[in-house]
Amino acid sequence: MREHRRRAKLTQQQLAERAGLSVRAVRDLENGRVATPRPESMSRLAACLGLSTLEVTELLRRGRSGVHIGVLGPLIIRIGGSPVPPGPPLQQTFLGLLAVQAGEVVGRDEIVDVLWGADPPRSAVGQVQSAVSRLRRILDAPEKPRLYTARHGYQLRLEAGEVDAGEFAALLEAGRLEEALKCWRGPVLADAPDRLRTHPAALALGRRRLQAAIAYADRDDAAVDLLRTLSAQEPLHEPLHARLVTLLARSGDRAAALKAHADISERLADELGVTPGDELTVAYRQVAGTEHEAWVRPAQLPAPAPGFVGRSDALQQLDHSGAAVCVITGTAGVGKTMLALRWAHGVRDRFPDGQLFADLHGFGPAGAVAHPGTVLRAFLDALGVPAARIPVAFEAQVGLYRSLLAGQRVLIVLDNARDAEQVRPLLPGTPGCRVVITSRDQLRGLVAAEGAEPVTLDLLPADDAVRLLAERIGRHRAYAVPGVAERIATQCARLPLALAVVAARAALYPAFPLDQIAADLRPDGGGLGELGDVRSVFSWSLRALGGDAATLFTLCGALPGADFATPAAASLAAWPAARARAALGELVRAHLVVEHLPGRFILHDLLRAYASELLAEDEKQIASVRVLDHYRATAMRAAMLVDPHREPIVPVPVVAGAPVLTFSDAEQAMAWFAAEHAVLVAAVERAWAAGEDARAWQLAWTLLDYLDNQGHWRDWIAVELIALAAARRGGDPVGEAYAHRLLGRGYTQMGQYADAGGHYEAALVLYGRQGDLLGGAHTSMGRSWMLHLQGRHRAAQRDRFTALERYRRAGHRVGEARILNAIGWGYAQLGDYRRALDHCGQALELAQALDDTAGSAAIWDSLGYAHLHLGEHTEAIECLTTAVNLFRRSHDLFNEADSLTHLGDAYAAAGQPGESRAAWEAAVAILDQLGHADADAVRGRLKD
Repeated sequence: MREHRRRAKLTQQQLAERAGLSVRAVRDLENGRVATPRPESMSRLAACLGLSTLEVTELLRRGRSGVHIGVLGPLIIRIGGSPVPPGPPLQQTFLGLLAVQAGEVVGRDEIVDVLWGADPPRSAVGQVQSAVSRLRRILDAPEKPRLYTARHGYQLRLEAGEVDAGEFAALLEAGRLEEALKCWRGPVLADAPDRLRTHPAALALGRRRLQAAIAYADRDDAAVDLLRTLSAQEPLHEPLHARLVTLLARSGDRAAALKAHADISERLADELGVTPGDELTVAYRQVAGTEHEAWVRPAQLPAPAPGFVGRSDALQQLDHSGAAVCVITGTAGVGKTMLALRWAHGVRDRFPDGQLFADLHGFGPAGAVAHPGTVLRAFLDALGVPAARIPVAFEAQVGLYRSLLAGQRVLIVLDNARDAEQVRPLLPGTPGCRVVITSRDQLRGLVAAEGAEPVTLDLLPADDAVRLLAERIGRHRAYAVPGVAERIATQCARLPLALAVVAARAALYPAFPLDQIAADLRPDGGGLGELGDVRSVFSWSLRALGGDAATLFTLCGALPGADFATPAAASLAAWPAARARAALGELVRAHLVVEHLPGRFILHDLLRAYASELLAEDEKQIASVRVLDHYRATAMRAAMLVDPHREPIVPVPVVAGAPVLTFSDAEQAMAWFAAEHAVLVAAVERAWAAGEDARAWQLAWTLLDYLDNQGHWRDWIAVELIALAAARRGGDPVGEAYAHRLLGRGYTQMGQYADAGGHYEAALVLYGRQGDLLGGAHTSMGRSWMLHLQGRHRAAQRDRFTALERYRRAGHRVGEARILNAIGWGYAQLGDYRRALDHCGQALELAQALDDTAGSAAIWDSLGYAHLHLGEHTEAIECLTTAVNLFRRSHDLFNEADSLTHLGDAYAAAGQPGESRAAWEAAVAILDQLGHADADAVRGRLKD
């Protein structure tokens, strides 16, 4: 105790005052004069000295005189507070067996069985007697023998305070659960042989610990750390893990709660072949917020392509496969997607809980390849998970996804996968679902590790290739001239993609004889690798197009993303939208471009590769810059609509011919961001790869508010890392500072505070060098939020005051108003409610002068919160009512609900239960509408 006190730089007087004890009590404890210190006193001293539970236990142990045996963890013996070696292994096992059954007679047969099993030595009885003699020399005192010989065995008589299992039982009997659980140092006799650790008495002690832990968890949220430890020792104990999931969520770590549920769900499936029971399921639904929600049945399968023929063997293999994952492999254009969709549509009734589909663009342009996190987020949206309930961390999203699918029957089609790593996070964790993957790669890793079954597609047989053509153009025309359809099938390399292109062209010109089409399909030399023989088909189809359509097809080789809309096509060629739309219509009819969603188009990877090869490098560079400027300038305009108070940047001039879209309001701007999300992320990468450094970081800057509002933190960090590299390469300190600041915010949202702090510090250095007061103010304000989340409220306040001084020097009144409110809120977190009122009052004056309705609403809420904690209930109710009305006027539903919650608290404190219930019920209705996790906490107020 003295060592710990001195390390804390406290005198005995100071420690006594802080712990609420007398100086004499502290002095007696340090001098070993107290044989059995009171647990309450030790707990107070431990809190003052910053000791862990284990250190407290150790101090209690050292303070005792006499014998003490520990079995609640590795076996230990203490005599007079000092450790004593328990002897050789056999003696340790013997003592452990007696100690876990202290007070009971342990028979000789049982002792021999535990020590040696079914094959004891002849000297077994003699060895036991020798161990008894040695243990008596350690444990027995002249006035107090402890190890007795009974008629058929031995008995270890210990008082409750002489064995930790007795202390545990006594504390349980007294209802002191927390103290009882602190008696434990690990599993029962953790270092003993298996025969002792699995002895019924040891197992019974372990069960009592689990029962006590569950009871403690049901009444005290502080049990979360204990449950973490126990859950690692009991990986399949469902009630224990159910409490852990619940407590993690209550502690605010919803991501960890979802991951904990996903982990045990996978273990139950892998090791027991079962799905989670009722307790775990209820716990998950409470965390995920689905206890009041019906399962959302997704139906994402695209329509199957017309004219499907053949592939009966592959269809039968998919039908009869017992594997949870099937991988359809084959060369490009061989019809993998057609097969997957044909089979999926035919078996939809086997999967009543829905179907998910994603094109992973595995072999598209580098920036267009779908990250599993992006696909996962889209799947969670499709499964009906509100954005507010989706955790930030990727691993937690995987856990939520797998938890949602547990016990469901869902078909998942993952099209055009690049490799095993791209699809692994998208695989369910429990039986019941089925996954079909298509890929040019054989995905051997999935076959080996996940037991996926490969379904290999070869080229279509000649007869089936002809049948496919006949299905598209009509049997009479296909077979009118013998041998012509067969020749076309051969010229198309019997690939369904090439046959579809030829059929589309033939259907457009029904008067053209088929033999003329076959003659026109002459070989077109050149490489292009995997295109092989079908290159001539594409060339022939392109020659038949009108001039605009052929030009636009070639320019599509410069597109940065997987798909595109008409304005992007117009920017490629610097055309009016109507001209681009007409050319796209011709490309769709020729089957060279597919309109996969209304107004959005996509090319097959082979066709994109062909277009890219045809496009001269200088033309590609010009078209690429135009389309990047279309996205950048449009995104900048949309960003300023989403947040009109955002500080604008000085953009690189937009090149001629790049259309810039306009939006009627912020909602329309956000819809555009949502539609172009994946393309914009790919465009940042394309700009970086093309050496367009300023365009790269400025395009990343435009995405801030959209990615923030939607919680796409993985994409946020990805684009800002590119922005940082681009700004550095381009020697642009302004862009570099922006990227550092935004990375600080992104990493803060991910909970990666060390990374966030490093980027904030780098941004402050750069802004300081540039003399940029405003940039420094924004950075200090951002870092204050990071510090607030870490619970470092005083450090957060220092940053807020720094930001305030900089905003004032820069003359930025909006920033000044916002930071004054933040300072007021900070004082409220520190319990200084009068100062909170002072600063929030200053903020309110500024915000009202600026006609900032949303800002004023937030300030009124802060004022109400401070008045409430000062016991000024009338003022609190007035402020919070104003906040609710202003948030309602601004259509800010979440903050309206937040203020309604505070208003209910104020009414409750004022003794007006009817009004408080009405406010809380209104808050719950809004939060349920939003699908927000806070609804449960407010619902708890109503229950109380």
